[in-house]
Amino acid sequence: MNGENLRTKRPVLGVCPSLPGYGFSDKPAAPGWGIERISDAWCELMARLGYRRFGAQGSDWGTSIATSIGQRQPDRVAGIHLMPPLAPPDPATLDDLTGAERAALATLREADEWGSGYSAQQSTRPQTVGYELVDSPAALCAWIVEKFWSWTDSGGDLHRVITRDELLDNLMLYWLPGTGASSARLYWESLRQVNEWISGSAGAPVTVPTGCSVFPKELQRPSRRWAERRPTRTSGTGTSPARAATSRRSSSRRCSSTRSGHSSGWSADGHPYSVSGWLKINKCPSGVRTLKSRIP
Repeated sequence: MNGENLRTKRPVLGVCPSLPGYGFSDKPAAPGWGIERISDAWCELMARLGYRRFGAQGSDWGTSIATSIGQRQPDRVAGIHLMPPLAPPDPATLDDLTGAERAALATLREADEWGSGYSAQQSTRPQTVGYELVDSPAALCAWIVEKFWSWTDSGGDLHRVITRDELLDNLMLYWLPGTGASSARLYWESLRQVNEWISGSAGAPVTVPTGCSVFPKELQRPSRRWAERRPTRTSGTGTSPARAATSRRSSSRRCSSTRSGHSSGWSADGHPYSVSGWLKINKCPSGVRTLKSRIP
């Protein structure tokens, strides 16, 4: 997808690759394709496309991969944008939590108790459920659409915000290439590490400029003081060491977590989005020109 840099008026290319095992990409033939290896592969992809320096934006699994890119290749990355950032509570704040922080922790506890069965299955025995996901359209539909219903800010009426055609578009990206099993393996590879980032230690710091979007209905909603323990140059709500882009209020009914959110982005010189290439990372982007990754 193409756009224009608002400051320089030069064209900007957005590169939207499918994750290994998802959608248009090949299925890994051996273990080892965790978030670090994928992040290295995406940096190699950008280098082969001619981008020595770029920004990375990620949501869902892309949040962890974009974070890894910022950690492992800081000289290549002008900045990253995470939606949402993954950060555990700061133990030093537990005796002085804000109302929003208490609500965020309650959401995580409820999700862990009632909504984490799919990830427990996929992170421990992905092949077991994988057989039914590639054999039965009904099983695949139930497995995926339940999470749309659970995670979408729809007031219990999913089709109010997502049409049946949009749901089928998503399902077909799993059914036609037969990725129900291969997509589950990323949970086996990396979910324990991601869970540690959410509820355990803050992990290695992120030194590149980092923008964050946190929407009210996200499962992970770390406060700014929690999130800033990992990135050393962050922006979201309020001011930051880096120059922040204008925060905007979202009213889109199609956003799975709607109503409000904040996001920012920078280049190395402090100006918003002053890079010629952006790497957009999600599970399997639809509706955009994609690049098929070849997996050895």
